[in-house]
Amino acid sequence: MFEKIINIAKNTVKTGLKDSGETADITINVMRNLTAKTIKDSGGLVKEGVKFSASIVQGTILGLSEIGASVIKLIKDVVAVTVEGAMETGISQNEAVRGAVAQAIQTAKEKGLNIGEASLQAVKGAVTAVKEKGGNINEARRTAVAAAIESSRSISAGTKEEVKKVLSSGIEGAQKIIDSLKS
Repeated sequence: MFEKIINIAKNTVKTGLKDSGETADITINVMRNLTAKTIKDSGGLVKEGVKFSASIVQGTILGLSEIGASVIKLIKDVVAVTVEGAMETGISQNEAVRGAVAQAIQTAKEKGLNIGEASLQAVKGAVTAVKEKGGNINEARRTAVAAAIESSRSISAGTKEEVKKVLSSGIEGAQKIIDSLKS
């Protein structure tokens, strides 16, 4: 079923953006509609928050890359809108953040994008979304940084170190969070 969500997201983004010929503002609107439609179409899968938000992020990034959009510039918005939509359906903040951030990094790897920059944008998007929804920003930051480190660890030790460096310099409080995590 999650493969279906990935395909719905990918095809919705591709169709929505091909028809408009634009990306930034249109992507955000397409993502909002996509998240709502996917949630409606998926029924009970909303209970599996991490996989659900991961599937939407993966499908969206794949769709953006297939139409030639500048994916790295849109990762923040993709993650933010996904986390907002997931939280609106009752998925916990931490599950929504963890799934969206980790999948953004894994899909960026698959597409040959800069993992450090993708991680930074994903964490920023997650924190922005939680702030917008009135959630716990400090917890969102901690969850997002931890998800980015864990996801990058599965790529390689060098990638993990790159992500730590980028997050430490680009996210307030990230170094303290990284220091508190088990390596």
